[in-house]
Amino acid sequence: MKSELVQVERLRCFEWARDFSDDELRLLLPAMHGEAYAPGEVLAREGEHTMELLLIERGSVSISKGIGGDTEAPYVLTEIVAPATLGELAFLDRAPRTATIRALDAVHLVRLDRPEFDALAIPPALCDKLTARLGLNVIRHIRLADSRLIEQVESRRRFGHFVVIALLLVMGQNYLTAYLHKISSVLPAYVISVVALAAATIACVMMMHLVRRPLQFFGLTTAGWLPAAREGLLIAFVLLGAFQFLFPGRLAVVFSEFVLTWTGCAYFVSAFLQEFTFRGVYQTALQEFYEDAKGTWAVPLTAMAFAGAHVIHNARLTLATFVISFVLGWLYIRHRNLVGVTLLHFVMGIMAVALGILDA
Repeated sequence: MKSELVQVERLRCFEWARDFSDDELRLLLPAMHGEAYAPGEVLAREGEHTMELLLIERGSVSISKGIGGDTEAPYVLTEIVAPATLGELAFLDRAPRTATIRALDAVHLVRLDRPEFDALAIPPALCDKLTARLGLNVIRHIRLADSRLIEQVESRRRFGHFVVIALLLVMGQNYLTAYLHKISSVLPAYVISVVALAAATIACVMMMHLVRRPLQFFGLTTAGWLPAAREGLLIAFVLLGAFQFLFPGRLAVVFSEFVLTWTGCAYFVSAFLQEFTFRGVYQTALQEFYEDAKGTWAVPLTAMAFAGAHVIHNARLTLATFVISFVLGWLYIRHRNLVGVTLLHFVMGIMAVALGILDA
């Protein structure tokens, strides 16, 4: 943090200061101090008994609050870009800070110190005027917080519906798959494939409708498709090479009897629909809900749901899909594109068929 002198001209960018004359602002200058903060530095900490008004001139800050009294792992309420006035409550009622303010980048601000302000010989009318303008700022903050709260409640309500329906759809897919396997000796393979793919498509559309986001949100975009495909194929070729070394000859049989058939083509479409459902919709929705950019919670939870969708087959496939889902989840987070994960999913399915843990 670095301090510096303050001039009247620096205050004109703040909305409340526009109602004050130059002479009125000059009366406040002795209690003001210019400061600079580096990214990550704390401007004000929750619970502190500091009574300064913070006038953010340049840069951006985060406003965070400890959950359950834990200020070391705060929840970020919002991010604010200059020019902005913060800390009005602590300045007006002299109470402890209700939130932590942290610099996101290089921040320049003017700090108005309450004890120094009280020591100034300022006309009562000017004090009342400043109090009134800061009170209006507090009202604006409250209205903005109300609108954000309503948005969060609505988002959580939609997410609750999404989770319930997603689980029901996974259960429905399992029952449908079991039934199709039961009647596989009666109907042709391509009819069973069409029915299964149609059911998966309906499930995808229903979940898209619940999340209410554009197609790009679900990884359905051309942006970044080439790096995603390149990385997916690289991992796939490494796995195929290792598989061929460990189980020589099995891949050739699978390619001729599965990959180059109608069933293989249907499985590729199925791989895309599964990745769209679990990575594009389910994992992305979890990341948004938990504000989980790295996938710390979203990837394991998606892996559990993905494995649950395969539990109808056998225990080995269920365990394999759980482990594989971590690789697919990591790859999707890197590119936010379905091309790479679909290709990798398809190749892993080929190896599962070759190992006999997935029926062709």
